[in-house]
Amino acid sequence: MTLQFASKLGLEKEKINLAVSGLSENSTNIKWKINDAFISNNDSSYTSPLDFLIVPRITDFVPSIQPNLKIKRFNDINLSILADPSFDKPGKIDMIIGAKLFYQILKDGRKVISDNVTLINSVFGFIVCGSINAINHKSNCFLISESENIDNCIKKFWEIEEIILDGDL
Repeated sequence: MTLQFASKLGLEKEKINLAVSGLSENSTNIKWKINDAFISNNDSSYTSPLDFLIVPRITDFVPSIQPNLKIKRFNDINLSILADPSFDKPGKIDMIIGAKLFYQILKDGRKVISDNVTLINSVFGFIVCGSINAINHKSNCFLISESENIDNCIKKFWEIEEIILDGDL
């Protein structure tokens, strides 16, 4: 959980000193943790206690670019059934849960939207899984380079290097 999110929720932190290693062996030193925080869904029909390590930041905005949602069957879905109705808009990640809890929150039911996208039912609503083509952002790159003709450069070199002899030596 991020420090900012823990502060926003007013959760009591406990001081610790723990090194955690992640992707590409990047490590971070954890200074705080939260014990027995409860997570629940919107109607409180599901509640579970969790311990969290507190980090300054989890990742950059996710998704990193706006996905292309031009999938016919996807446009017919009521967004209120999704666990995150704004999943397609880049945003902060405030917390992550471990694999142990992940499999506890899954329910029966999945909807195949396309070859790449499936909705999986959970206690929080349907989770969008898979890959979605990103909107192609057009990028332009311009390079303007001006250089003198090589013959002119050599001529100038020899003119500079030419020894001027005075007739009266």
